[in-house]
Amino acid sequence: MPAESSNTPVAKFFKPYTSYGFYYNPAQPANKEFRRLYKHMGWQTPRGIEPCRASRIARFQFGQALIQQFQESFGKDVDSLDSWQALCAAVYIDPVPDTLEEAQIAFERTHVNLLDLTENHINKREIKRFPTVKALSEYTKGTGRFFPRDDVQEGGLLCHLLRHINNPRIDDEALKNGGRRLPGGKWRGRHAKREGGWR
Repeated sequence: MPAESSNTPVAKFFKPYTSYGFYYNPAQPANKEFRRLYKHMGWQTPRGIEPCRASRIARFQFGQALIQQFQESFGKDVDSLDSWQALCAAVYIDPVPDTLEEAQIAFERTHVNLLDLTENHINKREIKRFPTVKALSEYTKGTGRFFPRDDVQEGGLLCHLLRHINNPRIDDEALKNGGRRLPGGKWRGRHAKREGGWR
């Protein structure tokens, strides 16, 4: 495992499981490795049966590791120009905007999977951009690459980037009608009402 990959929050999450014979492969998608861990540990339960406590704890800790990985790469502050410029650079926006508002507008009109974005600093794979939130939704559902949204800090940078994967029409209509995303994922302008289904 490369040195830079062994010290990431995601790698640190998986490390204790080596004592159970599980070895994390950073070249693989993190969600795929978590599913492999789930199977390795025998945590699968029939549909409708509540998961065991160990698996619930592991799922929570895995989500925290992904959030921490994102924050180490891009920061937490929704008003940080450096953070927004780093995000723009990561998704190939060229030239990178010089002002906070320009960077926010450029990125919020760019649709990428948050797991792909977060893991890019580990595996350096190209981040796929999507023309609409609907297209992003189809990719996310098809690959199972959902970002753990439940513990994302309200009002922080990461919260600002969440999309309605389960109801992409909300985001697409708001953008089409000139809406602007505000901290916390709210919208300004027409079609500003938000509904559930973040990812």
